[in-house]
Amino acid sequence: MQTRAPSWFTDEELAGLDDFWRVYEANAEALERQTTAAALEDPALAAIYASLSPGQVAAERVAGLERVRRAIRGDWAAYEANLRTQGVLYAGLEIPFPVWFRLVAITSRELTPRLVMALGDDRERLSASLRAMQAFFDLAISVLGEAYLLAQRDGSSFRPPRRTVLLVDDDHLMARVVTRALSPAHQVEVVNTVDAALGLLRHGTRFDVILCDLLLPEKTGVEFYRAVATEFPGEESHIVFITGGAFTPTARAFLQTVPNLRLEKPFELERLRTLVNAAGN
Repeated sequence: MQTRAPSWFTDEELAGLDDFWRVYEANAEALERQTTAAALEDPALAAIYASLSPGQVAAERVAGLERVRRAIRGDWAAYEANLRTQGVLYAGLEIPFPVWFRLVAITSRELTPRLVMALGDDRERLSASLRAMQAFFDLAISVLGEAYLLAQRDGSSFRPPRRTVLLVDDDHLMARVVTRALSPAHQVEVVNTVDAALGLLRHGTRFDVILCDLLLPEKTGVEFYRAVATEFPGEESHIVFITGGAFTPTARAFLQTVPNLRLEKPFELERLRTLVNAAGN
């Protein structure tokens, strides 16, 4: 049975919800930039972001705002369902719950001065909107947290889907390590040149994740990225660069211009598994 949000709020908080929403909506883009920057610090969340196309990100932004708007108006069902889905996903990907709590805290921190600026001349409305904001976020955290804990307890409620992974690396030891780490749960294919990788793509093979060494002996990871972006637009977002700490000036400048994730050798195998598990979610 879904919870209808107003039953969770005091009369004062209900009175402040409209002001809270008005300021939230007006500053949604700035708030999203702050929370996205924080989310990208977590490997699993960063992998989820990287797996989405710009169009998908934009569509989810609009849908997310609509869910909040409807929740503020009293239709809590869609917002609660989304929170519970997130809770199960977080548990399945073994993302620590405090990560989400931190994102909410950042939103609250960024929104508070905006509420003060908008309502500072009316202390009663400001107080009501601040209380409404805190109550709304507390409720959201409690719903997501309940789903997270139930999923952890059940264990079998979520299993990351099987992914297709391409490793482009001339290091045979690295190929064995990555294959052994991922192959129990995912399908892994290994090639040691950019041309071989492009050959697979040209024959219609697609991968959820492409792990590519940045510095290959013939054509580099930079050249691979540019070829994929040109021939198969959108597929370049699936590339994760493997780096060894040594960069040419060209490679260093390139990495500053693309949003793709990177794994720096030596990397923890658990981080690799988390990144692959999260791809496409």
